[in-house]
Parts: sequence; C-alpha cells; structure tokens
Amino acid sequence: MLFLLGTVRFLRTYSLRWLPGLTTALAFVLAGIGMTFLHLEKQNSSLPNEGNIVLTGEIISEPQPTQKSVKFILKPGYDSLKRVYRSGNVLVFTKNEPKARQLRMGDFITARGNLTVPQAPRNPEEFDYAFYLKTQRITRVLFVREHEWKPIKTVKSPTLKATFSRWRNYLLTTLQQNGLSGEEYKVAAAILLGNDQLIDPDTKQNYATAGAVHILCVSGMHVGIIFLVLNFLLGFLNRLKRGALVKNLILFLLLWSYAWLTGLAPSVLRATVMISFFILANALKRNYDSYNLLAASAFVLLLFNPFLIFHVGFQLSYSAVLGILTFYNPLYRSLYIKNKLISVFWAALMVSLSAQLGAFPVATHYFHVFPVYFLLTNLIIFLLSYLILNLGFGLLLLSWLPLVPKVLGIALSWTIKILNLWVHFVAHLPFSQLIDLYFPWPKVILIYLLILFVFQLLFKRKGNLLLPALAVALVLLTLQTFRNLQIRSQKHLIVYAVNRHPVIGLIEGDTQLLITDSLAAAQPDILDYNLDNYRISRGLHNETQNLSGDESGAKTYYHDGFLQFNGQHYYILSGTKNYPELKSKIHLTALLYTGRKYISLQNLSASFAFNTLIVDSSVPDWLRTKIAREAKNLRIKAIETAKSGALRISKKNPIFFTNSLQN
Repeated sequence: MLFLLGTVRFLRTYSLRWLPGLTTALAFVLAGIGMTFLHLEKQNSSLPNEGNIVLTGEIISEPQPTQKSVKFILKPGYDSLKRVYRSGNVLVFTKNEPKARQLRMGDFITARGNLTVPQAPRNPEEFDYAFYLKTQRITRVLFVREHEWKPIKTVKSPTLKATFSRWRNYLLTTLQQNGLSGEEYKVAAAILLGNDQLIDPDTKQNYATAGAVHILCVSGMHVGIIFLVLNFLLGFLNRLKRGALVKNLILFLLLWSYAWLTGLAPSVLRATVMISFFILANALKRNYDSYNLLAASAFVLLLFNPFLIFHVGFQLSYSAVLGILTFYNPLYRSLYIKNKLISVFWAALMVSLSAQLGAFPVATHYFHVFPVYFLLTNLIIFLLSYLILNLGFGLLLLSWLPLVPKVLGIALSWTIKILNLWVHFVAHLPFSQLIDLYFPWPKVILIYLLILFVFQLLFKRKGNLLLPALAVALVLLTLQTFRNLQIRSQKHLIVYAVNRHPVIGLIEGDTQLLITDSLAAAQPDILDYNLDNYRISRGLHNETQNLSGDESGAKTYYHDGFLQFNGQHYYILSGTKNYPELKSKIHLTALLYTGRKYISLQNLSASFAFNTLIVDSSVPDWLRTKIAREAKNLRIKAIETAKSGALRISKKNPIFFTNSLQN
C-alpha cells in the first residue's frame, strides 16, 4: 500500500495521469482479495465431519420454529472431551416442543446429536444449500433429539446482537398486547421489526404474485422513511449552536440501532451505510455523488463480509437502488403534473417502475416469475406502508401510556387488513404473473444492456445507440431460438436423487413424465425444491405417473414396473411387490432399485439380464450398503444416486450430475 501511495505521489506527470487511478484500483482489489482469504480461513472448521458428538456453545441466531422442528445457529465452544473450537458455526435442528420454543439468541446449551457436513446438490440446477450455509459461516449440521439438550447458565454477558434480539422479542409482545393478532400481527412483525418467519406461505405467495413481497421485510424503503421522519422531528436542533452536529449524531445512533434491532439484513445494511455516508457528508459540508455513496456502501459491507455478494437480498437491494438512481428523474420529469397530491402518487409509481427496471432481471434469474401488476400494487402500498410504519412505531414508542397504544393498535390492525385485502385482490387478477421464466446470467446482462440502450434512446435522444440496441436484441432472439431448438430435440431418462422418494423423469421435447410414489404425486411441493430449477431451465411441463399405474404412448410404455423409453428397456423394482416370474430372461439397459424392501439380486438375475443397477435415494442406507456388496460379488455395476447424484441416460452415454457438472 505504501508503495502504491508513493507511486501516486512521485509520478504526477501528465503522461502518467492514468497511473494514480490504476494503482488505487489495484490497492482496493488487493485489499478485497486479502479480506476474502481471511474470511475463507475463518470458514475452516476444526469440528469433525460426522459422528455423534456433545457440543457446548452459544445460540447466535433467533431460533426459528417450523412445523416439526426448531432450528438455530450454534457457535460451538467445546465438546465433551474439552476440545475447544474457535471457528465454524453449526446449524442445529431439534424437535418443536415448548421447551425448545423458549430458547432465545444468546442462550448457552449443551447438546448431543449426529453431526454431518451440509450436503451438496445432487440434482441438476438444484439450489446449492451447502454453499448458502457456507456464506452464512455454517460448516456443520447437528440433529438433536428432544431430550438430548439442556440450557446451561453462564456469567458471560450477552452480545450486542443478542441484546437487540431480546428487545425485538419484547416489542413483538407489545404488538400482541395492543390488539394485533392473527395475520395482522404476523405482517406487522415483518414490516416493523423484520420478523418474517411467522408469515403463512399462502400470504407470502400473494405478496410475491402481486409484486409486493419486498414490503414483508425491512428494506431500504423502511430505513429511508424512518430517516425522513426522524430528520423532520429533530429539525428544531438546527436552531441551536452545534445543534446540527447533535442531530446528525442522534440520527446515526438511531438508524444503526434500528438496523441491529431488525437483524442486520443486507438491504437494511445497504440503506443504513448509505445514509450514514450522507449524514457524514452533511456534517462535513461536503458535496456527494449518489453513485459514489452506493459504491462506497457496497465496498464497506463487502470489506467486512465478502460473502454478502452472493446473498440474493444484497444483489436485489443494490440493483433496485441503481435502477432508481438511473431511471427515476427522467421518468418523473417525462410528465408534468400541477396537482401536488397526484404528483406524489406519480412520483411513487416512477420510483416503483425504476426499482423494477433495476431489479427484475436479477429477481427473475432467481425466482423465475414476473409480477404483471406491480405498478397497481405499489400505487396503494406506498401510502399504506407509510401509515403502517408511523402507526407501528407510534404504538411501540407510546406503549407505556394508557389507552393511546390500544387506539393505535386498532388503527394499525385495520390498515394491515386493508393492505392484505388489496394484495389478495391484485394477486388473484387474471394473468397476475408470468411464470417459469428462464434468465441465465448471460441473458440477465444482455437485458440490462438493452434496457440502458433503449432508455438512452428514448430519454437522452442518443441515436447512435440504435444499432447497439438492435444488436443486443438480435443476440437475445438468437439465444432464445437456439434454446427452443434444444428443447424440441431433447430426449432422455433421468433418475433424480430425492430423499425417501423414487423419482424417474422421462423427458421428450417440452414434456416430462415423472414416475414417482403416491405421496410425492399427491404433494408436488416435495419435488419442486429438487426439480423445479431443472424443469424451468429445460422448458418442461410436468405430468405425473404413479409407480403402480400404467402409461402407453407412441414411444413410451410403462406397466407393472416394466418401462420402455427411447428404444431402451428398464425394470423399476418398487419394493411394494415382488418381481414377476418369467420363463425367459428380459435384457435390460438397467434395473432401477427403489423402496425399502430387500429382494436378492441373485433372484432378480433369474428373470432379468442386466449389467447396470441403479439404486435410487428412496432406498435406506442399510439396504443400499447390502445391495452394493451383493452387486460387487455378482460383478454388476451399481450406481447409488444418493452418492453420485442424479443420473441422466440417453441413447449415447449416461451423464452424472455432480457439483462440477450441472448441465
């Protein structure tokens, strides 16, 4: 760094004017690389990879109850052998029971359970949960039974994060005590305090469909409104000597307190850091550039945690703000409105449109949907969210007064009811969202380029960008044409790796026939997590067939376990019935072993001739081990999808999907 600064000092000649900028950029890059390596070093855990273990440590996240379990992040201190662990956090799952629901962030516990390493994705395009946990600094998963953990007392004072978490729980209780209940309480908890864990999936889906899911988490909009209100309320300090300095200090402390109170979400951090720079610039009476403030806030956050760049909330927050900074002013000024009230609504609509232009390519990349009526939704949400924040914080701040918080609680509850009704109305309009959109990163980048070129053409009158815009549109059209041709020509069988369920996909063109068990067939959500991304990337629509059913078509035949597809023959041993007794052997491309029932391979060889055995993930571990040993003795090639991942079979070659091969 000193060398670079020296270079900047002594090489100030005009011909080398580019060198200071280059050296400064290199300094930042090297600093970023160094910080990333430091964080990677912290990721290295000294915990064993697997096995039964007793750990004592501190709960460093708010426990989240689900239907069957309570999960939380544990920072391990030591084990039963007094071995000390200084790095690597553990995600703990235990049974959802009253004792577990009383746990809070900052509590210390001792727990015995089965320790495992987070599993890498085993299906193509599947969400990489192991990498997600790694970005959260979680290196192991611990499954603890109901009576195999206990809280312990400690003299250690709670951390700042734990202290704010307890304050948040107190404020949540205050909301309940002042007239909020049911869905209104859950939405208020999410909007005001960032606690979105309680919201029902149907409600969250309605908000997502209507294009209003951003309101269910504390975001930059919330922080911005709070800053504006506080700045107005503290305006009287400007009249005092050094009052502006006191006001800025109070604003800084209150905003960061709120960020800690809501759990330090990436969108909140982005807004808080940006406003902190804004406050600092005002205090120093310096001019500032909004783009520089945004870049500086990203640099500071990534300096402390480089893995934030992989966080979807971080990417969406920054892309939305970039959209507002780039598009809002030209869009707002495109129409002159005299009426002040209408002008406010017009400004709100243009903010929403600008944020959507900035964020929708990234959002579509991750979620594959686009809310058609987002402008209609945000027209009302702008006003209602402002009312909810003011009523909610008024209730929390004045909760010590008699009667006043009750009145505010009733008003807040009715405002949220109106919000929920409006969102439900918009979400159930015809064609409320476009679904199954496939936006890989190259397409995302091209769409951003097209938006920028078209925007410059329309609002900046830069005619020289017409040809680049047409070129980008042509590339997008070409990519879509190749994709359509690929979809039409695809034809293969894939044995998916889904825990406890047999799932075989027969893909031909844009159709996928899923042969699975009755439970998975009746509850498609079981399969969506594992298969949906691949289905969308391949342009497929699913048809489901039960293992015990029949299917007959021009090129596909399935009956009583026998499968003929793509000129190849298979037998699916479901474990629900014995294999058929045959007079002569049937030659198979592969035999698919599913279910929990053991059937000897020696006996199967009497009816089938096969060299390849595929053991899917519905087969339990003990049975897979037994079958693999028997296959080795019979010199039959055994493939376990629980270990190798999903298997795709075409007429040419089988292809395994692992972490290094996802397409």
